[in-house]
Amino acid sequence: MAAALERPEQARDNLRGAVWILAAAVLNTVLMALVKVTGETVPPTVIAFFRGLFGLAVVLPFMWRVGLGGFKTHRPILQLVRAVSSGMILLAAFYAFVHLPLAQVTSILFSRPLFVLVLAALFLSERLRWYRTTATLVGFVGVLIVMRPGPGMEPAALIALAAAGLAAVNIVLVRILTRTDRTETLVFYAVLAQTIVLAIPAALNWHTPDLRELALLAAIAVVATLLQTCVVRGYRLAEASSMAPFEYTRLLFSTTAGLLLFAEYPDIWTGAGALLLIGSTFYITRREHRLAKAGKPPAVSTNP
Repeated sequence: MAAALERPEQARDNLRGAVWILAAAVLNTVLMALVKVTGETVPPTVIAFFRGLFGLAVVLPFMWRVGLGGFKTHRPILQLVRAVSSGMILLAAFYAFVHLPLAQVTSILFSRPLFVLVLAALFLSERLRWYRTTATLVGFVGVLIVMRPGPGMEPAALIALAAAGLAAVNIVLVRILTRTDRTETLVFYAVLAQTIVLAIPAALNWHTPDLRELALLAAIAVVATLLQTCVVRGYRLAEASSMAPFEYTRLLFSTTAGLLLFAEYPDIWTGAGALLLIGSTFYITRREHRLAKAGKPPAVSTNP
């Protein structure tokens, strides 16, 4: 009886969560387009640096409210690794946005959940059941189709794949660090490291932005912050497994934006590989949901 009473409320939460996730998908496309436009005159290293710098300006007031306890970490080495990886993810993703069609880079980044499952099995003692293993292999076949490895492969495709792999490492590290450290601590050190780590490559390839470029850089920082807020709100309200189909609208939005704004026409291989990737991750998500209902332990969460 109690479960029956909870269903309408959960349905409403799922609907509200879906709205936030759809908003995040739109903002993700806006972010990619802004980076791509800015990248026409500003190097990706400088874009990533300013993203960290503006992000630090946003985070510091929150740290002031939290107090000195927000700066304390119980695992400084892991915190450092996670923070540096955040900067590398940002740089790799921005480089891929600038140099690849939006649909292709979105498809490659969808491989992140597959990396998470592998890393969870290696470092978090998660079980790789047969269906996870099979679906993961199918997903990586999709990655190969999208990337089309060979003499003519765009190097940025490998960088996008590296961004997906590093993002998976980041998720696993966050899962470990949240056992002892505050969320504010993770956010602060990630943004701080992004600013410090990216300062070196930005300085080596420096470009002083004009007023137009500075406005674009500020817009990138604002949109990226709103994007993360929407994702957090969406997954706080709704069941993660119910949100997977809405996450995949990112591919639809990015393909549309690439076509209308940059005259990017995705080929059949990008579509076929994306279908394999989306199908495999969606299957894993739904299967984990059913196992959770049956009382069996699911795999590590692959969501942001």
